[in-house]
Amino acid sequence: EENLVFALGGNISSSTSNLLYARIGYQRFGKLATYYSADAYIGSIHNAFRLSTRWDMVGKVPSYLQAGLSVGSYKFYEGEKLFYEELSPAFIQEREIMLRLRYGLPAFDQAKLEIGYSVGRISDWYMQSLISDITEASFDRSYYDLSNFSLRLEKNNLNHRQYPTGGSRFSLLGQYLLGEESYSYPDSVGNRFKESKKLGYFQASAAYENYFNFNRHITLGCLFNAVYNNKRSLDNYTASIIQAPAFRPTPYTRSTFNEAFRSNKFAAAGLMPIWTIRSFLHLRSEFYTFMPMDAIKRGPNQQTMISRSLSNTQFLGEISLVFHQPFVSMSIFANYLSYPKNNWNAGINIGFLMFNNRLVE
Repeated sequence: EENLVFALGGNISSSTSNLLYARIGYQRFGKLATYYSADAYIGSIHNAFRLSTRWDMVGKVPSYLQAGLSVGSYKFYEGEKLFYEELSPAFIQEREIMLRLRYGLPAFDQAKLEIGYSVGRISDWYMQSLISDITEASFDRSYYDLSNFSLRLEKNNLNHRQYPTGGSRFSLLGQYLLGEESYSYPDSVGNRFKESKKLGYFQASAAYENYFNFNRHITLGCLFNAVYNNKRSLDNYTASIIQAPAFRPTPYTRSTFNEAFRSNKFAAAGLMPIWTIRSFLHLRSEFYTFMPMDAIKRGPNQQTMISRSLSNTQFLGEISLVFHQPFVSMSIFANYLSYPKNNWNAGINIGFLMFNNRLVE
């Protein structure tokens, strides 16, 4: 049996996170089920194109093999207040090209074990000071040519991909990355390159999310997230903070950049009290604490400094009214982040916020 598959989705937002997603696919069933697809992401902060294929193999132990080639870009604008110090980049552009291979099979208790290998290049374009005349020649540029060997154990039975109210999610991920870092900076005669440096590190991350339904109206969710890696400091502060893992538990934080919620070593926890008004409508509040073990700070001459202090702990609170339907969700939200000072935000989202896969997960 053969079928064509079409999918269309995205997100309409009062901020810059507007995004259109489209997929066309072809699937064929049999002893070896195959699926081919082309995916496109088009938006103000994210654009990407991906070609992928997947083979599902039946047998005593069912498994799958997946391969994909993708190119993508991410943009963060000055108007979104990415950095909040006076000496800060006006905006950031990230570009990726990646070849990705995954082999997966069932694990215990309806979980999934996935072995992966990815290879590609990350290009970060950024500014380390405010310059009124912004051109492509104004950017500092960091390049990372990396191979990523990964092992993931995951179980996910949340009832919604965005704003869930039931079920649980658990994930353990180990990654070993090996490659080179290159850096170029602008001057009066063009961009000058520094000598490339070897880059190799291990990164482990854990995530847990669960929702406890006390009755049909009251639910309490909890979340835990931790990341540890032994990556060295990169060429400068901005390069280091862009490439640091981020804690982004809400759709709003996934579409913005906040340097205070990034670190190579951190733990984060949250509680989400939820009041279900109707089966399709709920009011949720979310309270999170982010605790960096190594906070990345700007040092003299744009160098990276590490701070180990409880004063680097950050807080995030958000309240949202969420309307769920099978193929769409709509939310009206307001939130507060402890950094920068008086960081209050409000907005509307209609749809699902989706991003392409990344070379470093």
